[in-house]
Amino acid sequence: MSQKIGISLSGGAAYGFSHIGFLQAIDDAGIEVECITGTSMGALIGALYAAGYSPYQILIMLGNEGMHRIEHIFRPNFRNNGGIIDTQRLERKLQKYIPHNTFEKLERRYYCNVLNMNSLQEEVIGEGGMLSKWVMASLAIPPFFAPVKVGSSYYFDGGLVDIMPVEPLLREGCDERIGVSIKLLKPHVYMKPTWMSLRALEFMCYATTERSREKFTEVVDVDCGKYGVLNFRSYRTFYEVGYNEGRAFVREWKKRKQERIENKKAPRLGLIPNGNGIDKENLQGRFRAVEQPHHGAEQGRDDVQGEKS
Repeated sequence: MSQKIGISLSGGAAYGFSHIGFLQAIDDAGIEVECITGTSMGALIGALYAAGYSPYQILIMLGNEGMHRIEHIFRPNFRNNGGIIDTQRLERKLQKYIPHNTFEKLERRYYCNVLNMNSLQEEVIGEGGMLSKWVMASLAIPPFFAPVKVGSSYYFDGGLVDIMPVEPLLREGCDERIGVSIKLLKPHVYMKPTWMSLRALEFMCYATTERSREKFTEVVDVDCGKYGVLNFRSYRTFYEVGYNEGRAFVREWKKRKQERIENKKAPRLGLIPNGNGIDKENLQGRFRAVEQPHHGAEQGRDDVQGEKS
């Protein structure tokens, strides 16, 4: 019986581009993902993957749209609504590639999480319309991005309470729950005071990741190395990091699965009682059977047209 596989992609700003490489390694290995959840950058990458785009298509798409250049995709926010960056242009880009803008029409089950600033409660969104708006809400890191208003409530990045949502995977009945955690919290000898707020957010996100780990069957920690968390221009480098981590994970994961299968197949030796005690002949027969040699055999992609330089 095949197992249902779900993946959760954490937030991580520019580091989130590594999710594309990780998903590429998963696809290359022929692993079918049925459900995907995400927060912040993980929510954006997850939505495109759930819509049916291959990881390589997503990589080319981001390059074509200039989404690796902050000044190209984001604009200063001159409205007095709680943020210094406007995400409307990014939302239009997402609507361009997912024009139906609906959760139910995605090819995979997809959830993103947000923080309701009115009720101070986390909300996991996985149905209805306004897909692009909910993804933007999941990206809205305070104080950089303005909160997103839906109905009478305002929403921020769900990573403030859970940067790697696992509960939807549990509700969907996923037997294998793989969390892809971007390593944000790294030691620093000295930091500029202007970056302290970002450092505090990193710690908050780290704490939420630690709380949810035990609910995953696998957690992969991706370390993007010396590059800064806002170094969006290094998106191809982050892709390679994620791909290498993904390949290493697949090798170990398949090895463990094979070991579990072999352990289930291995005969169990035990004592076989009869009416007078131990049936020695039957027991010896079992040992002879174990000594017999066992022989056995071991053992898509359409590119987005044109990449702009």
